[in-house]
Amino acid sequence: MWETPLQQPPYTHYTNDGATRIGRIYITDPLRKRKQETETIVAPFSDHFAVAVRLTYPHQISSRKIRSWKMNISLLEDNTFRDTLLLLWCKWKMTGKYYPNKTSWWDRYVKQRIRQTFQREGASGNRDRKDMEDFTMQRFTTQYDSPPPPPRWNFSPCFFFCRFE
Repeated sequence: MWETPLQQPPYTHYTNDGATRIGRIYITDPLRKRKQETETIVAPFSDHFAVAVRLTYPHQISSRKIRSWKMNISLLEDNTFRDTLLLLWCKWKMTGKYYPNKTSWWDRYVKQRIRQTFQREGASGNRDRKDMEDFTMQRFTTQYDSPPPPPRWNFSPCFFFCRFE
């Protein structure tokens, strides 16, 4: 790690009688070319120091993640959607004869249709939910933006009888 004998690295092991260092650490040539820095670090629960090597990363790290789709199984609680799915399943089953085997039919055709159906239903549910939220918010703001109605005074006739002496 320390490439020239003139550089004296810090010790990696200390005792009451003295200090020593690890004599050799072997790495491959491609790793050696990517080495930026070498240092020793205190290692807890050990009487040795750790040797840390910082390397360059050869490729640009992309922060973009591949999103995977997950089936929203709560949609299956809706009876209408389940009936629709059953009708579509009967239709999809008839296309199996155009594929060499069931696995290719499932992978190339059915999976995509299931995904599209669930996504379409989920988007429809989102639209319905948003419409309901908008309606509720409109009713709420209309109710509280208008001035309150005048209070109704309910007077009932009261008679007081007083006796004077």
